[in-house]
Amino acid sequence: MTDVFHTFEEAKNYCFSFISPEGTKERTLKRVTTLMQLLGNPEKSLHVIHVTGSYGKSSTAYMIASFLEQKGLTVGLHTKPHLQSITERMCINRVPIADDKFLDYVNRIKPIIAMMKERPTYFELLVSIMLLYFSENHVDVAVIEAGRGGRLDATNVCSAAMLVLTNIYFVHTDILGQTKKEIIKEKMGLARMHTKIISGVTQKQLQTYLLLLAKPLQATVQFSNDSLIKHISVPLKGNAQRGNAALALLAATNYTVLSEKQITAAFASMQFPGRFEIQHIGTNTVIMDSAHNSEKMRFLLHDLQNEYPTQKMTIILRNENDADMKTFEKILRPITKHILRVTLTDNKIKQGVSVAEAIGYMKTQTDTIFLVTGSMQLIGSIRAGLSLPYTLK
Repeated sequence: MTDVFHTFEEAKNYCFSFISPEGTKERTLKRVTTLMQLLGNPEKSLHVIHVTGSYGKSSTAYMIASFLEQKGLTVGLHTKPHLQSITERMCINRVPIADDKFLDYVNRIKPIIAMMKERPTYFELLVSIMLLYFSENHVDVAVIEAGRGGRLDATNVCSAAMLVLTNIYFVHTDILGQTKKEIIKEKMGLARMHTKIISGVTQKQLQTYLLLLAKPLQATVQFSNDSLIKHISVPLKGNAQRGNAALALLAATNYTVLSEKQITAAFASMQFPGRFEIQHIGTNTVIMDSAHNSEKMRFLLHDLQNEYPTQKMTIILRNENDADMKTFEKILRPITKHILRVTLTDNKIKQGVSVAEAIGYMKTQTDTIFLVTGSMQLIGSIRAGLSLPYTLK
């Protein structure tokens, strides 16, 4: 009998102990399949809408859940990574699991994991808790964002009747493939026989290839476009969010019938922290966006120049001595007034400031536009430091 945890912090730190350097664990479904069996296969009781793709997965999943919730359904929502709390990865009707409930689930799963020959990965552990939580709370539908890829992703223990596929870009090519066709084939590993596929893929060549992959599965494919929402104001800012919204609406209306009133109410209820989120604090404006690679950063720059065409900003980035941060600084140079580099670890890199120091600096400024980007962890830390609540509706 293993010792039980008594606090949420202990349970959270136990989960964090499963984080291992990338590439040290074999990419396989064996571990999570074994864990599901030991838990009684909770995934088999779920009706799942799977969301995969290169960009916009979290936002698309969030919007699908928002639409279905307006229908009166009990909707499980899994997105990743989390912004401020690990509990955000498992929401029911857009409310994260309570800390004490999360503690209970960790205490239940801990002795079961102790029986396994090989420990699951951090992501596999959290996926397992999520699936158990959704199953035991009898959600009507679970909207589940996949991790990296599809075929060997931990969420692929679920059999989804609908697969939602966002656009495809060159991301994680080390594990997904060197061409867009290889990437889309890997993500299509989530599809089953007769799966309904709703896709935001815009490249004609990839659309043709997707139809080819779907044919032996006897799967239907529909492609979304922005005309589906041409008369609708999307509350989530950023040009990419219109495409995500169109895709989400097509998926939701293929799952169930939605009235115009329900669609309007869903859009009115949407707020997704950390995705081109704008907060006005005193005379300052704080913009927070989860862009974390060069392609997303260029999209963000374009949106910022549209929204604030003449203004320069104080850019707040994670203080890392790596090529990514240097690239981000270069991309954002046209809108940069000043750069603040924030160190998130105790081992300070030279010239980096702490989160507390960054917050203190922000509070001394007036009439300033701050852009916090490049790292979900940084955004979460800044949001917490500014005492901004994490709410999804």
